[in-house]
Amino acid sequence: MDDGSFVVHRHLMTTPSSTDSVCKQCRGPIPAGARLCSHCNSYQDWRGKLAVSSNVLALLVALVSVTTAALPAFTKAIAEPQSKSQVLRPVVRGQQLDFAINNTGDGPAVFSRAYISASFMSKAPVKLELENPMQAFVRPGIQPLTLKPAWRRDAIDAARLANEMRRIQANPKSGDVGFIEIEIIETDSSMRHLRFPISAQEIGEIADAKFAACRDIEPSKNRDCSSSQGYGTDY
Repeated sequence: MDDGSFVVHRHLMTTPSSTDSVCKQCRGPIPAGARLCSHCNSYQDWRGKLAVSSNVLALLVALVSVTTAALPAFTKAIAEPQSKSQVLRPVVRGQQLDFAINNTGDGPAVFSRAYISASFMSKAPVKLELENPMQAFVRPGIQPLTLKPAWRRDAIDAARLANEMRRIQANPKSGDVGFIEIEIIETDSSMRHLRFPISAQEIGEIADAKFAACRDIEPSKNRDCSSSQGYGTDY
């Protein structure tokens, strides 16, 4: 009988009264309207639906932080490299033209070709060649380059050309313009064509430098000072 009384007493302790409610987590009796269970400390409102421990929450926060930090690197890894080339204006210095390519992208560009075209030059444009052909592959960053005219002239031819450019410069005509034209191939195979003005005086300065370099050299000893193609056929 004592055992029966004990059972009845235990039942009365665990059965909620009409004024009590039941915990949503442990199912124990709690006062009606209670927001926190006195047995398992679980919230009874919307916060009780977030059934994650502080450790799990900390792991989730850490995972989000690591993922956010790694996202730019991951995006860069799966994206194709792209070149973005900008050419700084060439400057005439003696027989050569110094310029630079600023590749602001993350992929390589390729120097394609360059030449001088001018309305006051009656023949074909003057081809410009890289002093160092190995520099045609333009990596990201600023890369200085040097161009040289690919014409074959001896000292007399160079002097004639320089004098002709001086006459043009002294008597400018409407529409007499010259350009240094440079072509760059980007990683997406697009061609970037850039034009920079060049005057007859600047072309004359290049011819003057050619004259000075070839004046005391026999053409047979230096093919760059040879005029085997004849004056006027390569400009």
